[in-house]
Order: sequence, then structure tokens, then C-alpha cells
Amino acid sequence: MLAESDERQKDVPATLNQFAQQLAEQGPSLKHFTERYKTYRQKMHEIENDPKAPQGWGALVGRTMVRAVFAGADIVPGVRKVATLLPEDALEEQASEWSAYLVEKAFNKDDIALIRDPVPILTALFFKDLNEIAEKTPILLIFENFEATRPELQEWLLRLPEYKPC
Repeated sequence: MLAESDERQKDVPATLNQFAQQLAEQGPSLKHFTERYKTYRQKMHEIENDPKAPQGWGALVGRTMVRAVFAGADIVPGVRKVATLLPEDALEEQASEWSAYLVEKAFNKDDIALIRDPVPILTALFFKDLNEIAEKTPILLIFENFEATRPELQEWLLRLPEYKPC
């Protein structure tokens, strides 16, 4: 089985979905991944179309993630300078607004976790399903035009060993 992605998939969840769709056309579907991805897209669509949703680029980042950026900034050379330019209090305030908004929307805790940080959840489900299929047939995933998607995918690819299939 063969699946490919390219620059049209702008993030990790979209890339995984592209692979899942192509593999499903060739045989068994990635059931667990597809179900959660569908929920993720549905919830994101609700949020994107809700005029009451808090605004801001850092809004979905939790307080812990914001603090981690500042705390870990000394680990990577040059990041401390960039991190000091970010308004930590404003980012934490936006994260707090988003947390309250998501609870108000009555999303369950699993959906809130999925919305806040979809990559580890969707990656684990994707590889759980993929491993089951790969036991029966070889699979090749191709990243076409990787230079266009590198900013989004490179770190994810380097961290793949950290994501444990569910």
C-alpha cells in the first residue's frame, strides 16, 4: 500500500488524514484515527464559526505550554531572545480564556485535550491503526515536496519515537 502527502496538507493532522484516506481507498480503514480526526475537525469547525470564540494566535495553547516555552528557552540557542519578545502574560490570559470557552461549550475532557494538542493523540491513533494494517501488508508513506512542509512536519517526524500507539 502506498500513500503520499504534499504541500496542500498544512499541518500534521491534515497530513495524517491524507494518508488515512488514501490507505482506506486501497483496503482497510484506519478506524480509530478516522473517528477521532472527524471529531477534531467537527469541533474545530464549530470553534472557527463561533463568533463568541476567543481570538488570538496563541489562544489554544494552555498555560503550561506557554510556561514551557519560557522555561525551555535556554535549552535551544537563540530561543531565549525570541521568547522574551513574546508577551507571556497575554499568552497565558488567552489560554485561560480558551480553557473557559471550551468548558462553556460543554466539550468533554477528551475533546478538550484533542483540540488543545491534537498531534500526540492523532499520531498515536494513526500508528495504532497503521501497525495493525502493516502486520498484513507493507505500507509506504511518501512526503512529497517536503521542503514546503518542513516547518510543520520536521519536528513531528523527529519526535515520532515518543508517540506510543494507543
